[in-house]
Amino acid sequence: MEKPEKRYFIRRKHAVIICITVVLCCLAVGLGVGLSRSNNTTPAATTTPAPTAGPPQPPSPGRGPCLPSTDSSGDWRNFRLPDYVNPVHYNLHLEPNLEDDTYTGTVDIQLEVTKPTRHLWLHIRETFVSTLPRLKVLSSQGGQREVAVKSCFEYKAQQYVVVEATEELPVLDTGEVYTLSLDFQGWLNGSLVGFYRVTYMENGITKKIAATDHEPTDARKSFPCFDEPNKKATYTISITHDVNYNVLSNMPVEGSPQQLLGNKIKTTFQKSVPMSTYLVCFAVHQFAYVERTSARGIPLKIWAQPSQISTALYAVNVTKLIFDYFEEYFNMTYSISKLDKIAIPDFGTGAMENWGLITYRETNLLYDENQSSSYNKQRVASVIAHELVHQWFGNIVTMDWWDDLWLNEGFASFFEYIGVELAEPTWGMRDIMIISDVLPVMVDDALLSSHPIIVDVSTPAEITSVFDAISYSKGASILRMLEDWMGRDEFRDGCRKYLKDFYFKNAKTSDFWASLASVSGLPIAEVMDTWTKQMGYPVLDLSVSDTDARLSQKRFLLDPKADTSQPPSDLGYKWTIPVQWHSLQSDKNMSLMFDKNTAEQTITGYSPLADGLLKVNDDHIGFYRVNHDDRMWTAISQQLQTNHLEFDAADRTSYIDDVFALARADIIDYGHAFNLTKYLTSETEYIVWDRVDASIAYVRNMLSSNALLYPKFQQLFRDHVKAIATQLGWEDEGTQTERLD
Repeated sequence: MEKPEKRYFIRRKHAVIICITVVLCCLAVGLGVGLSRSNNTTPAATTTPAPTAGPPQPPSPGRGPCLPSTDSSGDWRNFRLPDYVNPVHYNLHLEPNLEDDTYTGTVDIQLEVTKPTRHLWLHIRETFVSTLPRLKVLSSQGGQREVAVKSCFEYKAQQYVVVEATEELPVLDTGEVYTLSLDFQGWLNGSLVGFYRVTYMENGITKKIAATDHEPTDARKSFPCFDEPNKKATYTISITHDVNYNVLSNMPVEGSPQQLLGNKIKTTFQKSVPMSTYLVCFAVHQFAYVERTSARGIPLKIWAQPSQISTALYAVNVTKLIFDYFEEYFNMTYSISKLDKIAIPDFGTGAMENWGLITYRETNLLYDENQSSSYNKQRVASVIAHELVHQWFGNIVTMDWWDDLWLNEGFASFFEYIGVELAEPTWGMRDIMIISDVLPVMVDDALLSSHPIIVDVSTPAEITSVFDAISYSKGASILRMLEDWMGRDEFRDGCRKYLKDFYFKNAKTSDFWASLASVSGLPIAEVMDTWTKQMGYPVLDLSVSDTDARLSQKRFLLDPKADTSQPPSDLGYKWTIPVQWHSLQSDKNMSLMFDKNTAEQTITGYSPLADGLLKVNDDHIGFYRVNHDDRMWTAISQQLQTNHLEFDAADRTSYIDDVFALARADIIDYGHAFNLTKYLTSETEYIVWDRVDASIAYVRNMLSSNALLYPKFQQLFRDHVKAIATQLGWEDEGTQTERLD
């Protein structure tokens, strides 16, 4: 699915190069400096794939024995699968025909049934069952007996195929399982979901590759299955393919491929670890690879078009570094004996964390040192780290249902920065996170159109909709705040316990909180539920007198006319907030907990006269904004002009973003915002300028049609950027962050 981007959000920087700001201001163009943040587009691919031909037409209605029906008399009318039927193991065989873009397959699913039933139903969409399903009972001794099937039909309202036995199916004895077998046919359409094919050019010849993309609800398009994340099972996958093609799947190949008639080969893969349907993956291709070996001896391969394989070297080297680090950090070995990654010429999403076979859009895996931009290098490293995190968070431990998607995506979005920080220690990735995730999503979450991190979903469309910035970036942001509150070591130990406690299982947010609480002794759930079960975030009003400093909180919304009580929240839009603060004069670093039930919180340990200027929310570590009285905003501006280096770059970024957001919300006057920018003639840090550009975009757009004020606005920021533009020049050189500038 292309909108919204899922798995890894591909963001263009708000400022590609600060010097462009000068040109744009001079030209009076009312557009953002550089490229605006977008989750739906990426830079052009390293090579242009041949246009993918239109998909073949789907089968006509009524094809096969399982005809569409509106019969809603049974529990198959429900969106969720029943809890008394669970898959144990899939034997899945596929035979794709890349000449006519079709495929056939057979799936044998071993089932545990814990309640008598006459009907079995599982997911299917567009693919159709070609013969009457078969049902039998298998014993642990190898015996089997047939169970007569009366009929089958498709219940399209919930994307099910329903199989009816002639008699009620009893609960079986220990050691026995039901096996449901279905033959099916599908087509390798051009929709880029399910099992699909795309074309590309190699030496003037059009070639094809077939691959899968199943998250969140598209495994059912590839083959009939119990397509919910908590229906984990093992898989034995085999593929019959043309001799001129190679195949990959989640697991290593079992033995030697079987030679068949007609230049065909049958390749069988080893039995998998228990996994959710959305992680099942296979690819039929003619690619080459580069390889490294992990510290523990795991082969790590990057597959790409032969003409592009040299651009996979950075990816394979970074993969080894981050892979080894995550095994150590999580104190848990990777679960499979190989890891493949493949760059697909036309891939609908940024990347997908399929266990043992990670699929990527080419621009997110391939990097040419001589042609690609600095940002492309950072993106490749970040996407690689993001998908590697999923091999633990998401694959080993999977959210129980999509309402807890953030347990997968928030974690991967947070730990990607930790992984890249290890691989590229000079990049300052923890600061980059502030401008890539934390502050951008604070804009999204300050709108009434936002939603809680944990949100009910009850249709495929609703599931798809939560693959958004709230699940990814806000999820990552509150983990960043949580790690700071707990301490890095205890947070790491809590994550290790969570992975161990739910190894190869499913979990809910409450389970994660319990794991963290057990190692820290802190009231994790009590605090963090206020951040996951309601939308939005607070603004803290800081009031400093001659004798003390006090905090109060209220919900922050960008629209000054919006009703802060809507939509209703059981928590009343109050948060329990871990607050970090720092005093400039005495150099104190202290913390406090602002309880949601407390109207006002005194900052103990702080004396205005002895400690000097007070900075609340160091490094913008907390997911909230801070407002000051007029006197404090003036003092902050004066300090920045006197010596801006008294605040680190993250704090300066935080001040800029907060002051413009508060002015936009009509909480403070814009005079404070523009007063705070006076020091920018001395500012050289990329992360600060990134948020300057993002913060003034709203003002620029509002003033663009004002013939009196817009030229003054232009002149103001032309003067601000002149010094840094002169310093940086127009050559793409310097450190990574200087080149990003």
